[in-house]
Order: sequence, then structure tokens, then C-alpha cells
Amino acid sequence: MKMKILYWKYKKLLISICVVLLVFICICLFQISNLDFIYIEDNTYNSMSILIDLSVSLLTLLGILFAVKQLSDSKKLNESQFVMDLNNEFISNPNMLEIERQLEKYFIGKSSFYDLSKLWASSTKERQNLISYLVYFEGLSVSVQRKIIGMESTDDLFAYRFFLAFHNPFVQQKELLDYIHYYRGCFVLYFMLSEVWLKRWILWKNRYPNDTKNEPAIPLFDYSLLDDQSVCDFVVQNKKISRRKIKKIKKMEDYIRQNTNKEKSQPIEG
Repeated sequence: MKMKILYWKYKKLLISICVVLLVFICICLFQISNLDFIYIEDNTYNSMSILIDLSVSLLTLLGILFAVKQLSDSKKLNESQFVMDLNNEFISNPNMLEIERQLEKYFIGKSSFYDLSKLWASSTKERQNLISYLVYFEGLSVSVQRKIIGMESTDDLFAYRFFLAFHNPFVQQKELLDYIHYYRGCFVLYFMLSEVWLKRWILWKNRYPNDTKNEPAIPLFDYSLLDDQSVCDFVVQNKKISRRKIKKIKKMEDYIRQNTNKEKSQPIEG
């Protein structure tokens, strides 16, 4: 079991080493097959010529690998800076923080659907702030889909804030589902983050079946949109996520519901 865990932990490193060795072997074979056999006076093969050619090939390969590693490190650094800029943009905006605060109040049971309907009436400034909150994640989704930032960074910094909005019944009924075409990116990001969290949740349940206090539960999971067929069809029609992938995600959701006794909440009439 320990060997298996170590294998998965260092899988990428092992693959990289194997690729380097394979490329080096191929270069060696190529050099040997194309080398003009040089004979000196005693008709013995000039081994020094082979050694020089192989050394040059190895140094060239190492130079290429070093350049690739530098590019990879630079990309990671740029991604980290970009993510920090996104986070700073969020936390420095008092309107965004206020929307998050109101969403969290509903999450912890300190406000109701009725309270939010008064606060976020269609003609209020607060409603516009709510829309700006959702549009922020629309932009984030574009960055994730274009691989400007990775899912791990997105998950670490934004998943909680995102699920607070996407699983809020008022936001669902009065904004997301009514104006679904304006939030295409948000719905793609929703399925991507849900997949990450459902996998984590299932692993936790398998390892610690009796620990419900610390399980990585998705906020307001009772209001999940994963089993809303119209939402699934919408995402597939926009060719962002395959139907096969969505079926896989929904299967994970069904597993969680069966093992946590969480039933889908009924829509709240507003």
C-alpha cells in the first residue's frame, strides 16, 4: 500500500525521468546509426568520436529540459501572481464583501429567502452588486477554461464564495435560472468545481465513514443544480462539458446523497 501511495505521489516525476531516458536512448541510437566509422592506423574504432557526439547530444537535451522547466516555473509564477491579483480585487471591493456576507448569513441560518428578496429587489443598488458578484465568477471561469489559472488555485481561493452564490435559492430562482444565457461561464465553472469537491467528498467518506463533522461538504448542497436536467442540457449544448462527463458528475452526486441522506431541497416560493 505504501509503495502504491508513493507511486501516485511521484507519478509525474517518474514519467518525466522515463521520458528523459527514452529520449536520450533514442538520440544515442540515432548517433550510432549515423556515425561514420572512423578507423585509425591500427584499424580500431575511434571511440572518442562516439563519446564526443553522445556528450554533445546529452548536453543539448539537458539544455532543452532546463529551458522547458524554466518556462514551466515562469508559468506557475505568473499564475500565482494572477490569482493573487484576482483575490485582492475581490477583497478590496466592499460591495463584493457585502454580497458574500449576506450569502453567508443565509448559509448559517441568520437570514431567510424573504430577507434576501427584500434586500435584492430588482431595482436596488444591492441587486446590481449581486449581478457584479456573479459576473466576477463569469470572468474567473474564462480564465480557468483557457488554462490561465488551474483548478487547484481556483478551488483554494474561490470555491466557498462561488458555492455560496450558486447554491443560494434566491440567487438561483431570481437570477441564475432566469438569465441562464448570461452566465454560461458560471455554469461551466459550477460543474468543474462540483466534480473536484464531489471526488474529495467521496474519498473522505470512504476513509472516514463515521466522521461527519470534518467532511468536505459542499456548502448548501441541498440546493445543488447537478440533477436539474435543463441545466445539464444547457451546458452540453454550449459544448463546454461533454454529456459523458456530466453523467459521471451526477453519478458522484447520487453516491453522496445515498451515503449522507441528503435529499434535494424543494424550490422556495418567492
